[in-house]
Amino acid sequence: ATLKAGESAEYPLGEARNRALDHARGEYIAFLDCDDTWLPEKLEKQVGILETHPEIGFVHGNMYVSDEINKKRYLVLKTPQPQGMIFEHMLNNYAIGLLCVMFRKTILEKVGSYFDVKLNFAADYDLFLRILHETNSHYFKEPLAQARIHPSMTSIKGYANTQAEVSYVIDKFSRFYTGFEKMYPDVVRQSKIRLIYSQIWLSMAKGDLRAVRQRKDIIK
Repeated sequence: ATLKAGESAEYPLGEARNRALDHARGEYIAFLDCDDTWLPEKLEKQVGILETHPEIGFVHGNMYVSDEINKKRYLVLKTPQPQGMIFEHMLNNYAIGLLCVMFRKTILEKVGSYFDVKLNFAADYDLFLRILHETNSHYFKEPLAQARIHPSMTSIKGYANTQAEVSYVIDKFSRFYTGFEKMYPDVVRQSKIRLIYSQIWLSMAKGDLRAVRQRKDIIK
Protein backbone atom coordinates (compact mmCIF):
# COMPACT_ATOMS: atom_id res chain seq x y z
CA ALA A 1 0.00 0.00 0.00
CA THR A 2 1.10 3.57 -0.64
CA LEU A 3 0.83 6.22 2.09
CA LYS A 4 0.28 9.76 0.84
CA ALA A 5 0.54 12.67 3.26
CA GLY A 6 -1.18 16.01 2.81
CA GLU A 7 -1.23 19.30 4.69
CA SER A 8 -4.54 19.87 6.52
CA ALA A 9 -3.75 21.93 9.62
CA GLU A 10 -4.81 25.15 7.90
CA TYR A 11 -8.34 23.85 7.18
CA PRO A 12 -11.34 23.25 9.50
CA LEU A 13 -11.83 19.57 10.32
CA GLY A 14 -14.73 18.95 7.93
CA GLU A 15 -13.00 20.64 5.04
CA ALA A 16 -9.76 18.79 5.77
CA ARG A 17 -11.58 15.45 5.67
CA ASN A 18 -13.31 16.41 2.43
CA ARG A 19 -9.96 17.26 0.87
CA ALA A 20 -8.67 13.86 1.98
CA LEU A 21 -11.68 12.17 0.37
CA ASP A 22 -11.01 14.07 -2.85
CA HIS A 23 -7.43 12.74 -2.87
CA ALA A 24 -8.32 9.16 -1.91
CA ARG A 25 -7.65 6.69 -4.73
CA GLY A 26 -8.45 3.37 -3.07
CA GLU A 27 -11.67 1.36 -3.13
CA TYR A 28 -12.37 1.73 0.58
CA ILE A 29 -12.45 4.67 3.00
CA ALA A 30 -11.57 4.64 6.71
CA PHE A 31 -10.75 7.41 9.21
CA LEU A 32 -8.28 7.72 12.07
CA ASP A 33 -7.80 10.89 14.08
CA CYS A 34 -4.43 11.64 15.63
CA ASP A 35 -5.39 10.72 19.22
CA ASP A 36 -7.24 7.48 18.37
CA THR A 37 -5.93 3.98 17.61
CA TRP A 38 -6.92 1.15 15.28
CA LEU A 39 -6.53 -2.37 16.70
CA PRO A 40 -4.21 -4.64 14.65
CA GLU A 41 -6.88 -6.65 12.77
CA LYS A 42 -9.31 -3.79 12.11
CA LEU A 43 -8.54 -3.21 8.43
CA GLU A 44 -8.13 -6.91 7.59
CA LYS A 45 -11.55 -7.79 9.06
CA GLN A 46 -13.39 -4.98 7.34
CA VAL A 47 -11.75 -5.43 3.95
CA GLY A 48 -12.57 -9.13 4.20
CA ILE A 49 -16.29 -8.38 4.53
CA LEU A 50 -16.33 -5.85 1.69
CA GLU A 51 -14.34 -8.15 -0.61
CA THR A 52 -16.63 -11.15 -0.07
CA HIS A 53 -20.04 -9.42 0.26
CA PRO A 54 -20.67 -7.02 -2.65
CA GLU A 55 -24.13 -6.20 -1.29
CA ILE A 56 -22.55 -4.59 1.79
CA GLY A 57 -21.19 -1.08 1.43
CA PHE A 58 -20.61 0.01 5.04
CA VAL A 59 -18.81 -1.82 7.87
CA HIS A 60 -18.39 -0.70 11.47
CA GLY A 61 -17.76 -2.23 14.86
CA ASN A 62 -17.38 -1.88 18.59
CA MET A 63 -14.59 0.07 20.24
CA TYR A 64 -12.82 0.73 23.50
CA VAL A 65 -12.86 4.17 25.09
CA SER A 66 -9.94 5.40 27.15
CA ASP A 67 -11.58 7.74 29.66
CA GLU A 68 -8.98 10.27 30.77
CA ILE A 69 -11.45 11.88 33.18
CA ASN A 70 -12.19 8.76 35.26
CA LYS A 71 -8.94 6.95 34.42
CA LYS A 72 -10.48 3.77 33.00
CA ARG A 73 -11.02 1.89 29.75
CA TYR A 74 -14.31 0.31 28.76
CA LEU A 75 -16.13 -1.32 25.84
CA VAL A 76 -18.69 1.09 24.37
CA LEU A 77 -21.48 -1.18 23.09
CA LYS A 78 -22.76 -3.92 25.39
CA THR A 79 -25.77 -5.04 23.35
CA PRO A 80 -26.08 -6.52 19.82
CA GLN A 81 -26.40 -3.99 16.99
CA PRO A 82 -28.59 -4.37 13.88
CA GLN A 83 -27.16 -5.10 10.46
CA GLY A 84 -28.43 -4.66 6.93
CA MET A 85 -30.44 -1.53 6.17
CA ILE A 86 -30.10 0.33 9.48
CA PHE A 87 -30.85 3.93 8.47
CA GLU A 88 -34.10 4.10 10.45
CA HIS A 89 -32.60 2.50 13.58
CA MET A 90 -29.56 4.80 13.63
CA LEU A 91 -31.60 8.00 13.28
CA ASN A 92 -32.51 7.84 16.98
CA ASN A 93 -30.03 5.22 18.18
CA TYR A 94 -26.78 6.38 16.62
CA ALA A 95 -23.93 4.17 17.79
CA ILE A 96 -21.20 4.48 15.17
CA GLY A 97 -17.64 5.56 15.92
CA LEU A 98 -15.87 7.40 13.13
CA LEU A 99 -12.67 5.45 13.77
CA CYS A 100 -14.53 2.09 13.46
CA VAL A 101 -15.96 2.69 9.99
CA MET A 102 -15.01 1.50 6.52
CA PHE A 103 -17.13 2.00 3.41
CA ARG A 104 -16.89 1.74 -0.35
CA LYS A 105 -15.71 4.94 -1.98
CA THR A 106 -18.23 4.49 -4.81
CA ILE A 107 -21.10 5.09 -2.35
CA LEU A 108 -20.04 8.73 -1.99
CA GLU A 109 -21.33 9.27 -5.53
CA LYS A 110 -24.86 8.43 -4.32
CA VAL A 111 -25.06 10.67 -1.25
CA GLY A 112 -24.68 14.07 -2.88
CA SER A 113 -21.82 15.52 -0.83
CA TYR A 114 -19.14 14.65 1.71
CA PHE A 115 -18.93 16.05 5.26
CA ASP A 116 -21.12 19.09 5.83
CA VAL A 117 -18.60 21.82 6.71
CA LYS A 118 -21.25 23.66 8.74
CA LEU A 119 -21.10 20.85 11.31
CA ASN A 120 -18.49 20.40 14.04
CA PHE A 121 -20.15 17.82 16.30
CA ALA A 122 -22.53 15.82 14.06
CA ALA A 123 -20.75 15.70 10.70
CA ASP A 124 -20.26 11.92 10.85
CA TYR A 125 -23.90 11.42 11.90
CA ASP A 126 -24.96 13.33 8.79
CA LEU A 127 -22.66 11.63 6.28
CA PHE A 128 -22.89 8.08 7.62
CA LEU A 129 -26.68 8.16 7.79
CA ARG A 130 -26.84 9.35 4.19
CA ILE A 131 -24.60 6.41 3.29
CA LEU A 132 -26.71 3.98 5.34
CA HIS A 133 -29.80 5.18 3.51
CA GLU A 134 -28.25 3.72 0.35
CA THR A 135 -26.55 0.49 1.39
CA ASN A 136 -26.47 -2.57 3.63
CA SER A 137 -24.15 -2.64 6.62
CA HIS A 138 -22.18 -5.16 8.65
CA TYR A 139 -21.32 -4.85 12.36
CA PHE A 140 -18.44 -6.44 14.28
CA LYS A 141 -19.34 -6.93 17.95
CA GLU A 142 -15.67 -7.15 18.89
CA PRO A 143 -13.71 -3.88 19.28
CA LEU A 144 -11.86 -2.61 16.23
CA ALA A 145 -10.34 0.56 17.67
CA GLN A 146 -9.78 2.68 20.75
CA ALA A 147 -10.80 6.32 21.24
CA ARG A 148 -9.87 8.81 23.94
CA ILE A 149 -12.35 10.95 25.85
CA HIS A 150 -11.25 14.44 26.83
CA PRO A 151 -12.98 16.65 29.45
CA SER A 152 -14.39 18.98 26.75
CA MET A 153 -16.30 16.09 25.15
CA THR A 154 -18.54 15.63 28.19
CA SER A 155 -19.42 19.28 28.82
CA ILE A 156 -23.00 20.55 28.85
CA LYS A 157 -22.08 23.05 26.14
CA GLY A 158 -20.73 20.24 23.96
CA TYR A 159 -23.94 18.25 24.44
CA ALA A 160 -26.09 21.27 23.58
CA ASN A 161 -24.03 21.98 20.45
CA THR A 162 -24.33 18.35 19.37
CA GLN A 163 -28.12 18.35 19.77
CA ALA A 164 -28.38 21.60 17.79
CA GLU A 165 -26.43 20.04 14.94
CA VAL A 166 -28.44 16.80 15.04
CA SER A 167 -31.60 18.90 14.76
CA TYR A 168 -30.06 20.68 11.76
CA VAL A 169 -29.34 17.30 10.13
CA ILE A 170 -32.90 16.04 10.73
CA ASP A 171 -34.24 19.23 9.14
CA LYS A 172 -31.93 18.64 6.19
CA PHE A 173 -33.15 15.06 5.80
CA SER A 174 -36.73 16.35 5.86
CA ARG A 175 -35.90 18.41 2.78
CA PHE A 176 -33.66 15.84 1.11
CA TYR A 177 -35.82 12.71 1.46
CA THR A 178 -39.40 12.94 0.20
CA GLY A 179 -41.91 12.05 2.92
CA PHE A 180 -39.25 11.89 5.66
CA GLU A 181 -41.36 13.58 8.35
CA LYS A 182 -44.33 11.29 7.67
CA MET A 183 -42.15 8.17 7.67
CA TYR A 184 -40.19 9.06 10.83
CA PRO A 185 -42.41 11.36 12.96
CA ASP A 186 -40.93 10.09 16.24
CA VAL A 187 -37.42 10.91 15.05
CA VAL A 188 -38.41 14.48 14.25
CA ARG A 189 -40.21 14.90 17.57
CA GLN A 190 -37.39 13.40 19.67
CA SER A 191 -34.86 15.61 17.92
CA LYS A 192 -36.86 18.70 18.86
CA ILE A 193 -37.26 17.53 22.47
CA ARG A 194 -33.52 16.86 22.92
CA LEU A 195 -32.66 20.22 21.41
CA ILE A 196 -35.04 22.12 23.70
CA TYR A 197 -33.90 20.40 26.87
CA SER A 198 -30.21 20.69 26.00
CA GLN A 199 -30.71 24.43 25.60
CA ILE A 200 -32.51 24.55 28.96
CA TRP A 201 -29.68 22.66 30.67
CA LEU A 202 -27.15 25.01 29.13
CA SER A 203 -29.07 28.06 30.42
CA MET A 204 -29.27 26.49 33.89
CA ALA A 205 -25.56 25.72 33.86
CA LYS A 206 -24.93 29.40 33.11
CA GLY A 207 -27.24 30.41 35.96
CA ASP A 208 -29.65 32.09 33.57
CA LEU A 209 -32.89 30.97 35.22
CA ARG A 210 -34.79 33.85 33.63
CA ALA A 211 -34.12 32.39 30.18
CA VAL A 212 -35.41 29.02 31.40
CA ARG A 213 -38.64 30.52 32.77
CA GLN A 214 -39.24 32.37 29.49
CA ARG A 215 -39.13 29.23 27.38
CA LYS A 216 -42.46 28.77 25.60
CA ASP A 217 -41.60 25.71 23.53
CA ILE A 218 -41.22 22.93 26.07
CA ILE A 219 -42.87 19.88 24.54
CA LYS A 220 -45.09 18.02 26.99
